[in-house]
Amino acid sequence: MLRLFDPLIRLFERIPYSFIALLARLSVAWPLWEAGRVRVSGGWDVVTPHYSTMTMYLGGYNIRWIPYEAAAIATQLAEFALPILLAVGLASRFAALGLLVLIIVFEVFVHPGPYALHGAWAALLLLVIKAGPGSFSLDGALGRRG
Repeated sequence: MLRLFDPLIRLFERIPYSFIALLARLSVAWPLWEAGRVRVSGGWDVVTPHYSTMTMYLGGYNIRWIPYEAAAIATQLAEFALPILLAVGLASRFAALGLLVLIIVFEVFVHPGPYALHGAWAALLLLVIKAGPGSFSLDGALGRRG
């Protein structure tokens, strides 16, 4: 009976990792970049703490160990720059690790609850951290491991 599925398994094994990695990178990068754009009210100034970001940290979230202005700027920079790096596949492992830390901080301290979504993103980021961005990336084009 198990032999019945062997042709299908062999077909799945032929899916190139580079395609899977590209899909993983884009699936995480896009929504996080969109969240970052919303956070700065659609603007491009990510180094000035925006009201909406600061109120997130002033509004009762459990992050009191760093100044809220610093947290706001770090969040804005991370949600803007890291998804771009991840999407194009440049410094991919660094970008994936930074976004994973951001997700963990949000899940633990800021907005606990969307475990299924954050867990799926974490799994995709861990895939990129472990196996790299694949050849459909700037890291791959530059001959780097990402």
